[in-house]
Amino acid sequence: MSTNILIIPYSDKFRAQLITVWESSVLATHDFLKKADFMAIKEAVQTIDFNALY
Repeated sequence: MSTNILIIPYSDKFRAQLITVWESSVLATHDFLKKADFMAIKEAVQTIDFNALY
C-alpha cells in the first residue's frame, strides 16, 4: 500500500495549528520539563518567524 503525502509551503494561516502540534508533541515526549520551563520555551517558540526559516 502506498501513501501519498503532499508537502506544502508554510503559510501564516497554519501558525496556530503548528504551535498546537508542537505543544502536544513536547507535552507527550518531554515529561522531564518543569511547567515553568515549558511555558518559557512556548513563549519563545511563539515569537519565531516561520517565514524566515526557509
